[in-house]
Amino acid sequence: MRLIRQLPLLTIGILSAFVPIVDLTGLLDNIPWLQDRLPALTLLTVGAIAFYLAFERATVWEEVTEIKQLISAVSTSGEGFRKVPPSEISKIAAQMMKDVGIVRTLGTVVQDLLDIDPSAKLYLRETERRVSRNSPPLRYYRITSDRLRETFLNHLDNLLSADARHEIQLEVSSDIETTITYQIFDSAHVLVILENPHVPGRRDYAVAMMSSDQEIVDGFIAHFDAAWSQKTPIDDPQELRNKITQI
Repeated sequence: MRLIRQLPLLTIGILSAFVPIVDLTGLLDNIPWLQDRLPALTLLTVGAIAFYLAFERATVWEEVTEIKQLISAVSTSGEGFRKVPPSEISKIAAQMMKDVGIVRTLGTVVQDLLDIDPSAKLYLRETERRVSRNSPPLRYYRITSDRLRETFLNHLDNLLSADARHEIQLEVSSDIETTITYQIFDSAHVLVILENPHVPGRRDYAVAMMSSDQEIVDGFIAHFDAAWSQKTPIDDPQELRNKITQI
């Protein structure tokens, strides 16, 4: 989808490079009407690029605004959960990662979608960008399955190799229900994702919901902390790989 959106800019770029190259060869000397119009064509090209960049910026800004509005709606919706559109899950998680101080995650739903849903990588990329910066510090704790796909395992490797200002720790479990994932952002929001891989022909999110109800968030924090206390955290990439079966 992103490639399609960038196709006009790529086309303009190719043509913009092609015309000067042809001009350098002297071929345009035999086409006076085209040679005479090169200044106008140059201005037209610059204008087209400027228009495209403005359009792209406005589109991205609109998407970010919609995500922020959805998060805000969850925060002010009162008690209980609010259903999250499946197409917005990765976008919301990525947006939350930009400013969050502590993340607690249990599960591995996202790894099953990496090969079939490009948007699922958005959250992983944003998390890696976050830990590549020196500030603000991030505390990231994840309980994950002992059976991981290569893409997701590499992602966890990258996190464990992050700047020392960030506290990144993992725990590996062989008995967690991997089709259910929840993420707790600070002590304010919980995002719960239930995948249903058992329906023939479907590998997508069956249910996704988010809550800012403090009682619900506190309940998930208590559940995570209890599970976390049962094992020894991992903070070394090689130690992680020694405990993982790659699938």
